[in-house]
Amino acid sequence: MSRSEGLVEPSAERLIDLVPTTARDVLYLWCGEGTVGAALKARAKEAGQRCTVAGVEPDPERAAAARDRLDSVAIANPIRVALPYAPRSFDVVIADGTFDAVDDPPRLAKLVFQWLKPKGRLVALCADPPLLEEVLVGSGFRLVDEDHGSWPGLIVVARPAEPLLHRPVRSLSFVTVVTNHAETTGFLKVIADARQDAPFEIIVVDDASVDQTSTMEGTDDGSVIFLHNPVPMGLVGSVAVGTRVAHSKALAFLDPGLSVGSGFSRKVDRLLAEDRSIGALAPLVLAPDGTVESAGYDVDVREGRSALSPAHRGEGFLTDGVKKPRPIGYLDPAACVIRRTAYEMVGGFDTTVGPEEAGTAMVAALVEADWRVVYEPGLRLVRRS
Repeated sequence: MSRSEGLVEPSAERLIDLVPTTARDVLYLWCGEGTVGAALKARAKEAGQRCTVAGVEPDPERAAAARDRLDSVAIANPIRVALPYAPRSFDVVIADGTFDAVDDPPRLAKLVFQWLKPKGRLVALCADPPLLEEVLVGSGFRLVDEDHGSWPGLIVVARPAEPLLHRPVRSLSFVTVVTNHAETTGFLKVIADARQDAPFEIIVVDDASVDQTSTMEGTDDGSVIFLHNPVPMGLVGSVAVGTRVAHSKALAFLDPGLSVGSGFSRKVDRLLAEDRSIGALAPLVLAPDGTVESAGYDVDVREGRSALSPAHRGEGFLTDGVKKPRPIGYLDPAACVIRRTAYEMVGGFDTTVGPEEAGTAMVAALVEADWRVVYEPGLRLVRRS
């Protein structure tokens, strides 16, 4: 049951009071129909401020009602579905009976710890405060306040600033979009084989799978991160979800069926360091039998229409065209590398269009911003099957 729907009025008011008026980004676990979250938004509006409230509610009917009141609502159990929230993105996380409802409270505590900003706080309503205290302290929280009333215990917990627990900046983020368990594990094995490269992280975005993919977990050090889309978002939309949590200098967008060879990350790091004008790189992609699948895409403009050149879809390649770097007109959202600074400057891929349109628009935006977009044969990817 969603706790907020069963609170007597003084309890709801106290819950709101424990959320600082300075909170701008709030995550509400077990948000019910969104009444308390809506009250937080209204309070901020009256003060001339902004408060964004994201809700999580397992009951579909209540979640539907909450969507009319909150900024976003996911229908999910947070320890069974990897929610697409970036680390250190919320000022406050409200757990309204959530620790009572889930069967793995320590895991929930670790997730909340990750989502909170260094100076953020958790406001947790729980029927067993002593047990909750033990779980939270064991997960790195420092108890700040505890409030007992005529309702179940209400505990406020602040997250301590512990720099060692923050994710380090990596040289490269691999972002891949998957739809089933087999693809995910295959991709991770390939990446693990290249661990001798420059420091990198792996971000796997599960685009609303119906199997066990949504239950897979990342690593404690943040080098592997799993995100789950509650509803299908497609390749470009899912890529955008992954980049929001990336913590690196460059982004590598890869189809899960591609193998990354040893030295890939190191080569990307070197190429971008040696030429600061490069905004993006397209690698050489080989088929399983070693033939060229793509060597950078060009764009033909005929009769006012743009189309990817068939010559760069694996047909009629010239030796020189494969071996030499050259400017290109398209970036494949499932096989390219983009400098993080350049990506942020142009606002990322356009999520309102399909992959081909988004890839062409990305190049146009980068070039307009004075970045070079080139095909680099020294970067190689091989399709496994």
